[in-house]
Amino acid sequence: AGRHNPVSPRFDAIHYHGPMPRPVSDLFTRPDPLPDRIRTAAFRGVSYLLLPMRMSNAALDSLLETSRGKWTIVAYRHIFKDSTAFHGKIPPHAVSYEQFRRQIRLIRNTDYWTAPAHEVFVYRYEYKNAKLRVYNAGPVTSLRLEAAPPPGYAPVPLTVEYPVAARKLRVTAGPRVYIFQNKTGAVRFDLYPGETARIEILKN
Repeated sequence: AGRHNPVSPRFDAIHYHGPMPRPVSDLFTRPDPLPDRIRTAAFRGVSYLLLPMRMSNAALDSLLETSRGKWTIVAYRHIFKDSTAFHGKIPPHAVSYEQFRRQIRLIRNTDYWTAPAHEVFVYRYEYKNAKLRVYNAGPVTSLRLEAAPPPGYAPVPLTVEYPVAARKLRVTAGPRVYIFQNKTGAVRFDLYPGETARIEILKN
């Protein structure tokens, strides 16, 4: 089963046997992970990869590099510290705690967004219903994110990409302040639903 939302413990965000207690239009459902090969699938037009738990770090690193821009699910059914409990026969869906730590460290060191299943659900719900309001006032531009999480869920930030030619900018988003040296023609930053970002040009 997937990870439960701590706010609504009756809701299983990714893998559910039986009737869903909420609409599933913003969820990933998935088959069981296989211990030794990658599964590819799609749910409601969103394709994803389901990774085996026992792949080597080198294979995982290569796969992450070639799969940017896709949803990737890593499912750990059983994590063990002491293999002696298995009396010499480790189950195919079990992975050692050390291997788990190495894989999570590798994933975190990439530019992937890493989140539990219920946060992905909230993100997709917010994104589907989001609107970005733009207000220009001379050298200052304000962006307001009009979005909301599903009832009963804490909000998660959405990433905003704003095209701009200026070389140096300051972005104030709630309590967060970013200074950008813009070399790509756009800046990216996070906004929570209801927040307003103030974009100031420091150097054209």
